[in-house]
Formats: sequence, structure tokens, C-alpha cells
Amino acid sequence: ASIRNPMKTKSMLLGLALAVLGASAWQASAQDVYSINVVGYYNVTVSTGWNLLANQLNQTNLNANYVLGGPPADGSLLYRYDPANQTYFDAATYVAQLGWYPKSGDLNDPVLDLPLGEGFFIWTPTNWIATFVGEVEQGSLINPLLANYSLKASIVPQAGLLQTDLFFPPYVGDQVWRWVAPAFSPYTYDASNVAWVPSEPPLNVGEGFILYRSPGEATTNHWWVRNFTVQDVPNPPLVAKFARLGANLSSPLLIRSLSLQQGNVVLDVQKAIGSAYNVQFSTDRRSWNTIATGQTASLWQESSRGGLQGYYQLVKNP
Repeated sequence: ASIRNPMKTKSMLLGLALAVLGASAWQASAQDVYSINVVGYYNVTVSTGWNLLANQLNQTNLNANYVLGGPPADGSLLYRYDPANQTYFDAATYVAQLGWYPKSGDLNDPVLDLPLGEGFFIWTPTNWIATFVGEVEQGSLINPLLANYSLKASIVPQAGLLQTDLFFPPYVGDQVWRWVAPAFSPYTYDASNVAWVPSEPPLNVGEGFILYRSPGEATTNHWWVRNFTVQDVPNPPLVAKFARLGANLSSPLLIRSLSLQQGNVVLDVQKAIGSAYNVQFSTDRRSWNTIATGQTASLWQESSRGGLQGYYQLVKNP
């Protein structure tokens, strides 16, 4: 299976479809001091054939061998797109006991990186579940929108309508394609009617999409900006992550990482010496439940709750 430059023209794009058929930093109240960040996981079913996915949780290392857990099916192929040259990079192949293996043979090859805000294709010989873990990005988030074709995605793991819910800035002539097996679903932004045709594109958590933006528009309208916070706090300050760190030094609650180990979720916690914390869990990042209180260990764990997605934050124990 190989994808070679399907984005040069619309006809080539449709030809691909035919070929395929063969924590928040904020203090919500005087007594509740939250961790600087929120971490979590989400699961995506990778179905036999083609899939258009996205990594929407940040890690220190964005290499596919750290990001794309599962494990993947042996023989699966990973394709990233190079918008600068309007072509696909060579595929990386998943080899059991070895991992994602690029054509270069270098397991640190940048072609394996899966940055937030970018979509990528996976071809698989059989179904498997992709599990993504990491930190939910917050603050002022900037996703560049380049001219011509690109594979894009929301930076944050949020389902909804592309413009209404995810704040994508459409411009005249924008074209979006979702991959809904076994074919692409096309959408066009009709500026004369200020509407998407045939409707506004809906996106799932972990879903990427193809975007075409005319070079004329992309020279002046080239940012997808979101000011995003996990907590539903009135008028939260719109600042970057590192500014948040400075604001919380008096109570430096931080989840360094989330990992899945033998069916358990493990949080690596940074906290002030001698302090305690409570752990909260949410499946939608809106409604939070306290699941552990008075914790003092630097490593906290519980059996995985499963489901499509789940998120953790810490609250300073009074």
C-alpha cells in the first residue's frame, strides 16, 4: 500500500479514495488550588484499511513509538504529509517487537514525529485500538495553516463542528475532506452564503482531515488560534503554559506524566514537600469527580477506567 501525492489535484485526491477501496492552572475558588496541567488518554479504533488520525495530547517525545500505543497491527503503515513540498514522506512500517520503522532505518527519524495540530494516515491489515496519552495543551494555541494541501487537526482532544466548536477560521474556497471509510466526505466553505456546503464538517476526538487553502488566502490568513482552558472558569486569563507555571509557584502541583502500565494508569506527581493532593477524573473535561483524597506519593496509580477517553487533574488537599 502506498500513497503518492494524492493532493496535487482534486481528481488525484478522489483517485486515492478509489485506490483505498482496493489541570488546569486556574484557581476556581479560594479553597481549591488545581494542578498546573491536565493529563489524559483517548482511544481510537483503527479499522482495516485507511484511517486519518491525529495526536492531540502532548508528550516530551512525539515519536510514533511513544505516541501510538496499542500495540499496532504488524505491517501497519504510517504516512505523514509534507505541505512544503506537497508530497507524502516515505511510509514507516510497524514491525512487531521493533516498533514503527522508517525507510531510513533511524528510529529517531523526524518522519516519525506526530506533532499536535497535524493529521496522518494509517493503513492497517486488521483492526486495532490506538491509545494516545499525554497532556492537554492550554493557553493561546497557534496552528499554522499553509497554502495548498495539508493534513490538519485540532490541537486539543475535542469533538465538535470544525468552525462552531473548534474555532477553525474558514476563508473563501476552503475545502475540507474527512475520511469516512470507504470514501472521502468533501466540504467547501461558500463565502457568498457564509456557510459550509453541504454542511459544517464534524470531527471526532483523534481525527485528522485534509485541508486545501488557496495560496492567495494563505498569505494573509494562516493561523488557527484557540484560547483554550480545561476548567470552565469565568474570564480565565489567556496566557501561555510557562506563564502559568510562574503563577502557581506557591503550590506547584504538576502531573509530570501519565503512563499506562499493565492495565494501570500511573501519574508521576510533582508537589510541595509534605503536602497532600486529591485526584479528580473526567471523561469530558467539564464534569470532574474526586476519586482519591489525601494522597502524598509521587507516583499514584489506579486500574484503567477504559472508555473512549479520560482525564486527570490534581487539587491541593486543604
